[in-house]
Amino acid sequence: MQLLNLLRITYGKKINSWSSRCFSQAGREVLIKSFLQSIPSYLMSVFLLPSGSLINEIKKMLNSFWWGHNSTNSRGLNWLSWERLSVPKVFGGMGFKGLKAFNMAMVGKQAWKLVSSLESLITCLLKSKYFGASIGHIPSYVWRSIWSAKDVIRRGFQWSIGTGEHIPIWGHPWLINVA
Repeated sequence: MQLLNLLRITYGKKINSWSSRCFSQAGREVLIKSFLQSIPSYLMSVFLLPSGSLINEIKKMLNSFWWGHNSTNSRGLNWLSWERLSVPKVFGGMGFKGLKAFNMAMVGKQAWKLVSSLESLITCLLKSKYFGASIGHIPSYVWRSIWSAKDVIRRGFQWSIGTGEHIPIWGHPWLINVA
């Protein structure tokens, strides 16, 4: 949790160190998309951030920066919510990342690595400690985050033919009731 507080402080300092009034709207867009949304990427790839507190704080900071407010000029009106700004540009939004969905996708990527590379060291370590039908006894925060992404993996998990090398063409009955 100290890491999350450090992220909160770092984010606040970075956003408040810039005067958003000095940037054009296009400059703010580039700054948010290229820099501010990349700050929590590493943490989001390992931990599921608390959506009620930290993600909402980050959304508020980014939204205020977008509309030209900072800690010294906190008064102002945010004309659209962050959820509306996160809509793709072709549908009328600005195309910013939805932080909660991005966080789940990044943790889901780690879960997919565990499922797909069974010989990796981290998979062997986590398998010996946690793998089973339930979340396990006293799980770590990392494992709880990965466990929460299991539904995302299940929904996206599909069988693919690929090159077709490993498909038993001659051994399986492909047509039913053909005489």
